[in-house]
Amino acid sequence: MGYRQNKVKAWLTPGTWQKIDERKQFKNKLIKRSYIEKLADEAVQGAVGGSMSVLYKIAKRVCGNNTNQTAPVKDKNGNALTTERKQATRWVQHSQEVPNTPEPDEPVNPPPAEDVLQINTNPLTEAEGRAAIKAIKSGKLLGLTPSMLRC
Repeated sequence: MGYRQNKVKAWLTPGTWQKIDERKQFKNKLIKRSYIEKLADEAVQGAVGGSMSVLYKIAKRVCGNNTNQTAPVKDKNGNALTTERKQATRWVQHSQEVPNTPEPDEPVNPPPAEDVLQINTNPLTEAEGRAAIKAIKSGKLLGLTPSMLRC
C-alpha cells in the first residue's frame, strides 16, 4: 500500500522565470538611470555655485574611482608594513634621509616666467570688466549652457 504521493506541478514555468529576470534587469536600469540623473543635477548645482570640489567628487563617483585607500608603506627591502607604528617609524626614517641627499651635479636654471608666458598684467578696462561680469551672470564663464542653468 504505502503512502499516497502527491504530484506537484511546477508553479512557475521557465518562461515566467525569464520574464521575472527581465523585469529585474529593467528595474536595475531604471534605478541606475535615476541615480545618474540625480548626480547630474547635483553637478549642475555645484557648477552654478562654483563648487569645483562637488564636481570632482561626482566625476570620481561616476567613473568608479572612489577609493579612499592609501598605498601601503614599505620598508627599505620592499616589504609592506602592516602596523601604524611601523609605518610611522618608516616615515620618520624617510624624512630624515631625504634632506641628506647629495646636491645635483648641474644646478637647475629655469628660464624666467616672463619669457615663457605672455600674460597681460595691465589693469582691466571698464569694457573688459563689464564683459567679465556679464559672462559670469550668464554662466558662460563656467562653461555652462543656458539649458543647464534651468532649475
